Amino acid sequence: VAEVAADRSAVEEAASAYLQNRTGAVAELSSPTFGALAVLSEWRHLAAHEFASAAVAGLAGGSFKTALRYRHKTDTRDSSWMPREGSLAAATVELARVADAAPAGRAAAYYARVEGAAQHHVPLAGDDADATLSLSVRSGAMLPLGGGDGESPLVDRFFLGGESLRGFEPRGAGPHDGEDSIGGDAFIAATAAISVPPPARSIFALLPVDTRLQLFVAAGNNVPLSSLRGFFRGTGAESGKGEAGKKGPAEFSTRTRASVGVGIVAALPVGRLEVNWCHVLRAQETDAVKRGLQVLLTANMG
Repeated sequence: VAEVAADRSAVEEAASAYLQNRTGAVAELSSPTFGALAVLSEWRHLAAHEFASAAVAGLAGGSFKTALRYRHKTDTRDSSWMPREGSLAAATVELARVADAAPAGRAAAYYARVEGAAQHHVPLAGDDADATLSLSVRSGAMLPLGGGDGESPLVDRFFLGGESLRGFEPRGAGPHDGEDSIGGDAFIAATAAISVPPPARSIFALLPVDTRLQLFVAAGNNVPLSSLRGFFRGTGAESGKGEAGKKGPAEFSTRTRASVGVGIVAALPVGRLEVNWCHVLRAQETDAVKRGLQVLLTANMG
């Protein structure tokens, strides 16, 4: 299948103190067997808020991005919103060039952006309660291929929190500069959950949509490239206030965020609605946590 599309968007990212305007076009060839190969080109303009941090303000302005992107997905789940069994494996690889819009701006940067996701859902054998065990993991990395000033584009970084790490605000976990979330160049997030139908006589069982109760544990980390390099060399630190460095793998481990919680999940026509009560087990000083009640509307389990 061949497809050509163009679009414009304006996205306000309050947690990162910027507004992004984007105009782009993409040409894509896809097949169920071999995945999707696309060429894309877009102009992005990042407008920093008046009181944005120095890190955000320093990366504001316009840029042109051209990229070659490949995506592949294998999905045997019985439902994307409320899976009981089956698996998902998905990967995206993007080779990109980003050039500053100003003639005297930063030199063009080249990088590879790789992201993957996997899920497995299995009914617990012999369980009369119709329980399901669900495991989910996502990870990604941005790898510089030359050019630029060594700092990745803010709008292309990874952000963690909300549906990707329950118990934290959207974009709440990871590197910050002051109050602003500035994202990371590598992340990993994992969730394990057990879900069961609500009791037959409960009010939840009367809802006209598929509803389940869940117990979950989640963990994840999001770091800049400097920490990723340090992971292999034995040194490195995250950016932002309170991000003093420890050493290599020990630093990565001690900075991993974690949470547990219980909640109710409903498969609505517009997505997966979760109402959870979250308890944060581990967070960093700069993280924006969401203890207690957290409401999420997502397109996926994790």
